[in-house]
Amino acid sequence: MIRSGRGSRVLIGGLIAALLLSVAVQGFGVRGARAASDPFEGIKWYADPDSPVQQQANAWRTSRPGDAALLDIVAQQQSADWVVGAQTSFLRQYIDQRIDLFTNAGGIPILAIYNVPKLNCGDGNGAANGDAYRAWINQIASIIGQRKVILLVEPDGLTVTDCLSGAALTERYALISYAVGVFKRNANAAVYVDGGEDDRFAVNEVVSILQQGNIAQADGFFLNATVYRYTSTMVAYGLKVSQELGGKHFVVDTSRNGLGPGTDGYCNSRGRALGVSPTTQTDEAVVDAFVWIKRVWESDDSCHQGEPGGEQFYFDYTLGLVQRSLQPFSDLPADSAQAQHPSQPLPSIVEQIRQLALRGYIRGNGDGTFGPDSTTLRAQMAALITRPVGWELDRFDTSFTDRGAVDAALWRNVSALAAYKVAKGFGDGTFNSMGPVLYEQVLLFISRAMQQKGYWVQQADNATYFPNLPGSSAAEQADRRDIVTYVYYTQKLGGVPDFPATGSFTKWNQPAPRVWFAQALYRALRSQGLI
Repeated sequence: MIRSGRGSRVLIGGLIAALLLSVAVQGFGVRGARAASDPFEGIKWYADPDSPVQQQANAWRTSRPGDAALLDIVAQQQSADWVVGAQTSFLRQYIDQRIDLFTNAGGIPILAIYNVPKLNCGDGNGAANGDAYRAWINQIASIIGQRKVILLVEPDGLTVTDCLSGAALTERYALISYAVGVFKRNANAAVYVDGGEDDRFAVNEVVSILQQGNIAQADGFFLNATVYRYTSTMVAYGLKVSQELGGKHFVVDTSRNGLGPGTDGYCNSRGRALGVSPTTQTDEAVVDAFVWIKRVWESDDSCHQGEPGGEQFYFDYTLGLVQRSLQPFSDLPADSAQAQHPSQPLPSIVEQIRQLALRGYIRGNGDGTFGPDSTTLRAQMAALITRPVGWELDRFDTSFTDRGAVDAALWRNVSALAAYKVAKGFGDGTFNSMGPVLYEQVLLFISRAMQQKGYWVQQADNATYFPNLPGSSAAEQADRRDIVTYVYYTQKLGGVPDFPATGSFTKWNQPAPRVWFAQALYRALRSQGLI
């Protein structure tokens, strides 16, 4: 969809098998308990077998088999169906068909409601006026009746309002509030409203907006609709918003955010990638699901020369999204055996890095490379740990005196690790941000973060584990317990990468490369079903 103020809205074989497998495999352990009222609890994700993208894949099956296989990846994911004003003449037929399709397959339809007046700042879309919109909402509610649906009310409706002010803005909030109230008369309808993204409003600002949009009566809010903000960033932002709203739940659109935002705005942004496939495996109990709100085979608009107009099919763009999601970094080898073998607890190293990247935990060097053999720096370590545990946007004062050239985001992450007592710095008051992270420190920082989040409980020392690690002082003994805790929770996944716990940790005091850090982080998250 078009966004006012931001612009109008390779490798096949084993790579494809890996991507499809990563959707199905749920990992080891169980994440935090989901609320009994969670609308996504037990959802069966279902993809329309006759969707436009599936039809295109079938059409290319013989002439372009490689591209057809890439489109199959998209076609096998459930995307939201959009209910818009242009459908008014056949609204009942359309809604009945979508609900019946998913219900008969054991799934739940996800409908994006999109027709508020002055949509896209009065470009001719949207209902004619408030009365027409309320009548349209009433008609939709009447058609749905008491059937089970998930409703995403007005993507952009609450947070992309640049051209509205005064009475017009007040009316916008009131109309969306009205829609929420009408839809919640259906006890089987889960209703979410637009919460935007972290780069548009501060937490306190969006909380006020959501309250005016009737978040109190809604089941929750949705973030990142149709755009590209990193999943980890949106989860961190959503956690703060949720806390201010008394624990309201939320969902995140991950359809095109696998490589985060580009530098060319939000309209068919170049060089982007598919994000995490629809799933309830989100790491946080208040995050109900990652969903695909954007239909990734449709153009935002004719944003660049030669591109189709809004909502028209744009399969060449879709192919690029898929290709980059399969290989997000150019310096990682194509792995023809990425699919996880049933007898192995972990996918390949390349696939582990890919999964971490698509959630925004690993972001590379900004030039399309990952640098697997590069040393992990301490400031980088702070980002790699705060992102998966939801601390990415946490702000604290810090007494460390050596920030130097470290940018604001990384220094914020450093401060968070210090506040949560994950990284303690040195006795002289420094953190040494640009210094290397040692192998032992990788395990210490990950273990402490997992304990701080409540995923792990510290274990007693085991003298048979890594007997070469020092343990004379109280601090060294505490470090050993944190490392033993890492081994305890990851042992079904092989424990410490490359170093069996009953042997010698020969590189414990040497700088750790990024590829090893990624493996250690992946095993920790996987141990609790967090990835």
